[in-house]
Amino acid sequence: EDTPTPVNTADGKLDLADGSIVISATGYTQGDVETKYTGDYTIMQTSEGSTTNNITVTGGDHQITLSGVNIDLSAQAEGIPCAFAIESGEVTLVLADGSENTLSRLINKNNADTGISYAGLWVQEQAQVVINGGTGKLAAVGGGSGSSELGNTSLAAGIGASRAHASNKNNPWKSNVGTITIEGGVITATGSAAGTYGGAGIGGGQHGSGSNITISGGEVNAIGGKCGAGIGGGHTGDGSDITISGGEVSASGGESGA
Repeated sequence: EDTPTPVNTADGKLDLADGSIVISATGYTQGDVETKYTGDYTIMQTSEGSTTNNITVTGGDHQITLSGVNIDLSAQAEGIPCAFAIESGEVTLVLADGSENTLSRLINKNNADTGISYAGLWVQEQAQVVINGGTGKLAAVGGGSGSSELGNTSLAAGIGASRAHASNKNNPWKSNVGTITIEGGVITATGSAAGTYGGAGIGGGQHGSGSNITISGGEVNAIGGKCGAGIGGGHTGDGSDITISGGEVSASGGESGA
């Protein structure tokens, strides 16, 4: 007899309280085994306060709705990159109406010597994200804030590039960003602020360019760290191909930043 084809009963509704989530081109993993799934995702959080469980997209074309998540990896060690990492692929990120979502990845003081610094929402150079929503809110914080003892290790954007000096073997000093499009939602993006330099609010990290950024709607407040642009490049990084055609946008650079 022929073996029956398994029925995919997944509905794409995932709870961060159940563990970190990895979304691939073919499904998702929350635990040890991948569940085959190719539809839209809604990620919520039933646990109170913040969680250290994070979200990673490794490839594929996805629509992911955030509905009240609060990810804070400030105290986590190297090896957990950031609150939400888009390593590859194309993601439409929808902010559910009325929801408040926070993605924080401050530098870990215990690992300051490694230079590990990650964005709140990391969009790797080969990846794309489109952020949309009505009254849904997103606060993304990268790098760190306020502790000069961390030196120049805190150099990530709020939304955009991470800097992984010591872990990025190809080019540890360059932290460019992929393609970022904002069409809606209420968004606050804060670049790293600790130490001598910083990342952009939206865009590049240390020595990284903030290119291919388009804003056509929503309410956007972008705040750069020291020497980082509000929207554009991080410290010594260029900003190019930036288009703002709509929405309400406030962009403020850090000291010496655009």
